[in-house]
Amino acid sequence: MKKTLSLLAGAALLLLAIPQANADTFTYIDHWNDWPGFNSGTSHNSDMIGNEPEIEKMVITTDSNDILQTVAVVFASGSNSRTKYDSLFINSYNVTTTNSQWDDWDYFVHAGDQQHSPWTDGNVPSNGIYRVKPNYSYTTVFVDANGSSAGRKYNPNGIDADSLNLIGAFVPSYANDILTYDFTSLINPIDVSDGFFMAYAPWCANDVMGTPEPATMLLFGTGLIGLVGIGRRKMR
Repeated sequence: MKKTLSLLAGAALLLLAIPQANADTFTYIDHWNDWPGFNSGTSHNSDMIGNEPEIEKMVITTDSNDILQTVAVVFASGSNSRTKYDSLFINSYNVTTTNSQWDDWDYFVHAGDQQHSPWTDGNVPSNGIYRVKPNYSYTTVFVDANGSSAGRKYNPNGIDADSLNLIGAFVPSYANDILTYDFTSLINPIDVSDGFFMAYAPWCANDVMGTPEPATMLLFGTGLIGLVGIGRRKMR
């Protein structure tokens, strides 16, 4: 038995030592109840409010040079619940920091035009990929005079249009309960070699998620399935 364990450990070390030419894939399971630093004010037993959309996980791929390739948000199977108003937040640790560690957003992708703007406080941007200005402002889920809300009231569901600089057009694809952001055609690629933190929210913030930082994650790719690693920390 001991000999078998030694052989397995040796094989694992050998795999880790082999340079990887292919893309790395990082899979994060949805673990957020509310957007960090915000409180929906609603009692709920799961990580979501209401029935949909329900997020299961986020899958991020990078190439051998740690250039961001794709981000896929996976919804619960058969939910058919995605409403066109999606916000993807990207923090690349290669970009100079200005805010706190977890929400120092450098890039923002908005999809769904300005649908559901009446249910949002703030100026909803048009479709596209943006660079985020310093001291940005979130858009948040709207609450009316009676306290009614479309989801997690006061929780962020995007970044205010006045806080953004448009980089270019960007439309994610959606099929089989998977919303996929493909960054491979960007003229100026997103370098995440120093680490990253990402988050996603629908228009109602009914279910939100982000990559753990710092926390454990499930690491897939490089030939090692199910290896538990530690999220890469931002270098200051």
